[in-house]
Amino acid sequence: MKASRVIRDKLTRMGKGTGLLQFESPSSVEEALKMDGQTWQDKTLHVQKSKFAVHSRVSCESGVPNKQRQSQVS
Repeated sequence: MKASRVIRDKLTRMGKGTGLLQFESPSSVEEALKMDGQTWQDKTLHVQKSKFAVHSRVSCESGVPNKQRQSQVS
């Protein structure tokens, strides 16, 4: 992994359950995408390529309700 970023609420600075990961190699991106649907600390991981991808950025969300996820992506 080359870089990571946790998406936080502007007022509270609390994590929203969403993050961005940037990888150095395409093969690492493919390995991360395979984690979609797996469970980690009792949360289901939702892993997808970012719509704003720059080379190899992947969005990873853990246990955030679907409506909330959609508003964060917009």
